Amino acid sequence: MICSTPEQFRREINSGRRLSWRRGRSVLKGVLLGQLSGQELADWNLIAARASVFLHAGYLNGLTSQLPDGDRFWYCLFYKDGSACGIAVFHLTTFRANKSQSINDDCVFTDLLRKSLTGNRTEANVMICGNAFATGEHGFLFLPHITASESMEGICTVLSDIIDRERKQGKKISAVVAKDFYPRNKSVVKALEKCGFRDFEVDPNMILPIPPEWRTFEDYLESMNTKFRTKAKAAFNRSASLSIKSISPEEFRRESEHFYALYLQVTSRAEYQLGVLTREAFVALKENLKDRMIIRGYYLGDQLVGFLSAFDCGDRLDAHMVGIDYELNKSHGIYSSMLYEYVRLGIQMQKKWIMYGRTAGEIKTTIGAFPVQLSCCIRHPGKISNLLLNWLFAYVKPNAFPVRDPWKKQTHTELRRRIDEGPFCC
Repeated sequence: MICSTPEQFRREINSGRRLSWRRGRSVLKGVLLGQLSGQELADWNLIAARASVFLHAGYLNGLTSQLPDGDRFWYCLFYKDGSACGIAVFHLTTFRANKSQSINDDCVFTDLLRKSLTGNRTEANVMICGNAFATGEHGFLFLPHITASESMEGICTVLSDIIDRERKQGKKISAVVAKDFYPRNKSVVKALEKCGFRDFEVDPNMILPIPPEWRTFEDYLESMNTKFRTKAKAAFNRSASLSIKSISPEEFRRESEHFYALYLQVTSRAEYQLGVLTREAFVALKENLKDRMIIRGYYLGDQLVGFLSAFDCGDRLDAHMVGIDYELNKSHGIYSSMLYEYVRLGIQMQKKWIMYGRTAGEIKTTIGAFPVQLSCCIRHPGKISNLLLNWLFAYVKPNAFPVRDPWKKQTHTELRRRIDEGPFCC
């Protein structure tokens, strides 16, 4: 089939015959839940104790305390031989796009990608296995004795049930996405491909290893070469008039409108949006997680001009949502100050890794973060549509950006080794 226009391509996408995904082949029993409570909550917590904060009930309950219109979460507990062996979270949300972020602008497929999901509208319903608000593998966790084939067969069987339930409620799902997989999880990606998914690379997660010899922020700076240490000090001078304050749950609730307005300044600049938190959910996250969610407010005098947030995830510090007053960002170096503040926090908390997320890759390399490859898996609920989507995504490429190297040679070698031998790339 040859489509010469975006409109023709969209017609072919949407005319695809619907099909049921493979059923009944999973050795796992999946129990779908609309909320976490009772015995199911106890079983969930048993598995989630091994997971990062993004699969903990406190985080999920805060996230879902007030969802945007049309959003819905499904939870699934998996059992094998009567014992809980895995958990997964699925988020039905709205994809909003101005243009495709991941395809070369001079390619005809730019328009096709957007319109394959949204048609002539600016949005479409997308089912995510994973977290729309965080970068990384936060969609599911299975106990070690469950193989990749067994776990993904269970995921695909459950997705079939969710799609049917949503269709009966009038929700047409344009695509199903499982995100984000590091290179170490090739077996999971291959198992999803057997269920009809297509994998494609997305922008990498920017990760900074924290070696144990960095006991202070000054140790970090001393590991940089002269050029980038000078750049860091220039950034500190620009932000010298800012004061940084740790924010309590009570303060966050009291000033939530100001914090949320700064958060929206950031999300409104995104080329696409896959889930935007409500203000109420934003506040509930801090109240539920308390010290495990860190918030720092940036003030110019008494004026709140920015904030950063992060999650305490065991040996990792996950950088999360930020808010920025862009009218003051350039003159006061708000965002640059935040990137260095994450380093300061990571060292103080004796973390092994800082997970910076996938945006603004170039500037994150200037503070020392390394890009680590990520891939997602996608499929369309229709048979013909899925074939076309697979063909289309053969052309999807992550954004390219210059990678800076701020390190002394010995430090670079050591940090590169930690990345290559860490829990991501092996």
